[in-house]
Amino acid sequence: MLPWLLAVFLSALSTQGSMAQDDNLLVNGGFEEADSEQRPSYWLAIGGELEVDDTLVRSGAFAGLFVTDGASRHEVRQCLPVAPATDYDFIGYAARREGDPVSRLYLRIQWWDQEDCSGVRKPIDSQPVILEEEHWYELAASRRSPSSARSAYLTIVVEESEATVYLDDFAVSRPAAPIETPTPEPSASPSPSPTHTVGPHGTPAPTETAHQRTPVPAATPAVSPTASSQQMTPVPATGGALRNGSFEEADSEGRPSSWQKYGGELFRTNAARFEGQFAAAFRSETSSTKWVYQTVTVQGGKAYILSGYALKDDPAVAAAYLRLSWYASPDGSGQAIDSADSTEHLTDDSPEFRLLTTGAVVAPAEAASAKARLMLDPAGEAPGSAYFDAVTFEETSLPEPTLSPTAAPPPDDDEETFAPSLPAAGESTPAPASGPRSVPTSASSRTRPRSSPTAAGNSTPAVLGATLAPSAAATTAAPTSTRAPATVYRQRKSDLSVRYGATAGEESGGGSLSALLLTLAAGVPALIGAGIGVSYWRWRRARLR
Repeated sequence: MLPWLLAVFLSALSTQGSMAQDDNLLVNGGFEEADSEQRPSYWLAIGGELEVDDTLVRSGAFAGLFVTDGASRHEVRQCLPVAPATDYDFIGYAARREGDPVSRLYLRIQWWDQEDCSGVRKPIDSQPVILEEEHWYELAASRRSPSSARSAYLTIVVEESEATVYLDDFAVSRPAAPIETPTPEPSASPSPSPTHTVGPHGTPAPTETAHQRTPVPAATPAVSPTASSQQMTPVPATGGALRNGSFEEADSEGRPSSWQKYGGELFRTNAARFEGQFAAAFRSETSSTKWVYQTVTVQGGKAYILSGYALKDDPAVAAAYLRLSWYASPDGSGQAIDSADSTEHLTDDSPEFRLLTTGAVVAPAEAASAKARLMLDPAGEAPGSAYFDAVTFEETSLPEPTLSPTAAPPPDDDEETFAPSLPAAGESTPAPASGPRSVPTSASSRTRPRSSPTAAGNSTPAVLGATLAPSAAATTAAPTSTRAPATVYRQRKSDLSVRYGATAGEESGGGSLSALLLTLAAGVPALIGAGIGVSYWRWRRARLR
């Protein structure tokens, strides 16, 4: 019995070894084949030089040596056929020599809906590995292909722009099927004996364990029950809160759930993150602006704030920032009413995540929804990536306005300003003139420009529409006792014209006739006085004779 069981065990090991070689979907995964220029066959290198080398080898005669050239993208990849909705195991090994820079690598699996790695792609990253010491590190991931997948790129990503790494023994295969081993005929015992199979070290084990597959832990968390890769228009988040702002949840194809994109490639990554286990990686390979967005419901007239952390450390990305767009529809459809960007656009490169925020923004009165956008402006058509994490959208309150004192407005042209004017030293205040009306003295003279007095005490009427600066003669009032009635009249007429906006002689009711009557009334007493004076002079002269 024992020799028969040993033969079965050896046969199973032999079968497993041949299947391990035959089931590898990669070609030249051990980098043993090369062309005339020592470049490994079937592999494509981007951003560096790839060749076969025997300096540091894990198995076989050669390994792949990849030296990056300082570009923004450093990848080694191969396209392979896959079946839809199928589990796959991805594995490989990387190392560095003593003295070479410490490097950080990870696997990226890109599923395609065409057989030649073209069409729509959906990338997924594995847990990164840091090559710190001189030994071989394992890169592994287990994923299930999407229902539309027909091919896939296995991509080995090197993050450092100056790195030298060795690659060997890469393989892609389906998980091993349980091994069926024959069991001896049960004895004719009243109670059936348990069926056994041989374990790895020749120790009998129950047959049931032979059918149990050892689960391989996957880097991707469980799929959110509310997320669906076929759901093109998610239901807007209510209550002014974003869903999956930390990008910890993913759909069945590895994309952050509850988020959509316009252009570019969106996937989760744990190679760069601000908090938690994952962040959103957004990649561009064209020159057009792209964004990741999520729709939320809002109330018009209330204040909201959109914040998040972004990492821009790629010269192929011109800027990374946030944008908040308002919509009148409840689901974010139609044309945007208004939008507000974050107070800062990340245009310079930095290896650290930086905070972006729009500050408190008041939603338009007619707004019913908003789109929180994570923006990426490419510098050109070169491939470039930006990362976002810890994105929040919350209702907030506006700060209390700060009242600052403002200067008093200048007086209106139609208003009169009265400013007292003191007489000069040695002068006396002129006495009021006798007559039916009093004329304002210099103590209460108006600051508005008046007609400038001319020589011999005469004055000219003011001209409307002209701005005259008061002169010293205009501000110094002449004694009213020396002003004739006609002069007093003209001065008063000028005052009225300036005050009520009418020129002299334009008053209604015959202004010219009133002026004539007033002139005659003032001249008659003068003529009578002159006649009396002449008569007195003649009488005096006749008497002296």
